[in-house]
Amino acid sequence: MTIFAKNTKEKVDNFINHPSHALALSGVSGAGKYRVAQHIASDIFNISEEKISASPYIKIISATGKDAIATVREAQEFLQLTVPGKAVFRRCIIIADADNLGHEAQNALLKTLEEPPEDTVIILTISDENKLVDTVRSRLNWLRVYPLSQEEALATLQDTYPKNEIVKAWHISDGAVGLLINILQDNEAHPLVAAIEQAKGTLKQSAYERLANIDPLLKSKEFNLLLFLDATHRLLRAALSSAATKGDKHQTQVLAGQIKNTLKAKEYVQKNVQPKLVLTELFYSL
Repeated sequence: MTIFAKNTKEKVDNFINHPSHALALSGVSGAGKYRVAQHIASDIFNISEEKISASPYIKIISATGKDAIATVREAQEFLQLTVPGKAVFRRCIIIADADNLGHEAQNALLKTLEEPPEDTVIILTISDENKLVDTVRSRLNWLRVYPLSQEEALATLQDTYPKNEIVKAWHISDGAVGLLINILQDNEAHPLVAAIEQAKGTLKQSAYERLANIDPLLKSKEFNLLLFLDATHRLLRAALSSAATKGDKHQTQVLAGQIKNTLKAKEYVQKNVQPKLVLTELFYSL
């Protein structure tokens, strides 16, 4: 089942009723854009979401970790195939994380967006709109995937998960549906969920243990510094909300300082400061 914020669902329903050839689903990482894309394809083409990946007329391509030009070429080869039937829309292609395509690949995709096959719906999921070239951006119809409010999350999920777990996951995820669900399911295959578990363990350690663990962390193939800092920031912010609700002024001040230091660490990474120095300064302050 795909879960939507109310304002997202209204726009999704409107698109399904009046589909166009090229749609961009935008939203923060973990917003659930891919699930929304599946839902749209499922509804337009009258196929269950579980069977989408097996459909010969629905192509799903991830632009993450692949040669960008090869990604576009794979999409274009699929679009050259003839699709039987007389329905207005008979085929769909979903390109997940399309903002990972470089400018050269985007320009290669542009002709397809300018002259899409009449029977085809093209759906791109986008986390960072600024990575798209203007010509590609202008060829897309845009639909924002909004986060759930806490009330929406509780109303939708309280029959499946304990209320306190939903509230905790909502604060960590900022209501981003995809991340929220993956946290509740403890799905460590999700990169940010794995980073959150890693950050939880680190925050429970003493300063000495954290500092001693810097080298092993940085040497781990699974460790992503920016994801780790994002996860740490999310956990501290959720703890701050809880402390504020309880009226714990001392803990609120401590957590606010730790959040400030975590944001500073993010800035250092973006300025290419040596990762070991970033973590050393942060771990002293936590």
